[in-house]
Amino acid sequence: MPMAYIDASLSQSGHRLFSAYQLLDEANRTYNPLTSGFQKIKNPRKQHTDFREENIEILLKDPAGDLERAEVLRELRAARRVKAKAEARRQAELVAQLKEEENKAKAKAEGTMSECGCCFDEYPLNRMVHCDGEPMHWFCRACALRNAENEVGQSKYELCCMSMDECNARFTISQR
Repeated sequence: MPMAYIDASLSQSGHRLFSAYQLLDEANRTYNPLTSGFQKIKNPRKQHTDFREENIEILLKDPAGDLERAEVLRELRAARRVKAKAEARRQAELVAQLKEEENKAKAKAEGTMSECGCCFDEYPLNRMVHCDGEPMHWFCRACALRNAENEVGQSKYELCCMSMDECNARFTISQR
């Protein structure tokens, strides 16, 4: 990123490294040359050796070190940890999304898709719940969860079928 953009981000965050680091990380992660307020530089800058993770620890342990510099280094380390956790969370969400897409494609190929009796969208049967009535009525997990939240919110303890077919069946424990 250009230095002018980095300086502007530091000013915007009140010259707090942690906040500026998060702003800059978000800007870099969601960069779009048409909508971002900067153009990326062609060659990345070389990282100063003091800011490498192994050197930060050494500098923080130095009893004769500069206290202000130590505070900045702790802030940098914290910002990097938050970034790493957020990146791991985004990666896990992406993996889960890909698994769901794979599961849906497999269910379509096997013919094990069914329509939710509430929202009428199609879902794989292994992502749905059903009442214990005859015939069973199938619902997506989101609709079943919303129904359960509504019932509990009304101080009801039994979960009844949501079908419009006047089904009075309940949900088994495993389906709940």
